[in-house]
Amino acid sequence: MGASLRTITASAGVNLAGVNYYFRTKEVFLQEVLSRRLRPINRRRLKLLEAADAATSGAAVPVERIVEAFVPPLLGHEQWRLRRLIGRVHAEPAECGQRVFAVECWSVPQRFTSALERALSGLSPNEAAIRLQFAIGFLVQISAGVRHQEMRFSEASTTGVLGQMVSFITAGLKAPATKCVAAGLSPG
Repeated sequence: MGASLRTITASAGVNLAGVNYYFRTKEVFLQEVLSRRLRPINRRRLKLLEAADAATSGAAVPVERIVEAFVPPLLGHEQWRLRRLIGRVHAEPAECGQRVFAVECWSVPQRFTSALERALSGLSPNEAAIRLQFAIGFLVQISAGVRHQEMRFSEASTTGVLGQMVSFITAGLKAPATKCVAAGLSPG
């Protein structure tokens, strides 16, 4: 990440010496910031998925409910600063940021991919995983923020935008399998 620890601490209004003492390096500081913010989001995602699963009484969770469990915890109104940081870390994949995503987010895509496999019984596990990665890519792009449009929504508009995102991602996840994937071939 391009900003120095001095710039970050000055912007945050905190003591650089204290941050250096406690974290030692900018990488450790970034890891802690991301971990501290991602844990509750991922816990919320998994809790929402578990609730959706419990509500189906053993049947597959509908795709839209899966997406509703995945998207809103990250894209809620109060998360706009974190979204931009996540977008930056994905766009500029520094090793330390990728380590945090590997630790904090490892089980989340697996659980959601499994739910998608059940909901979309015609898709292979590989295709379900690929589609979830496309959805994550879409969310990362939104998270990074388009330079000409800041993604800060009022509480009222956040609900509408989240609804549009859920519909868009759900439609992509439900799309028919591609010919190469249906035939068991690699899409590349």
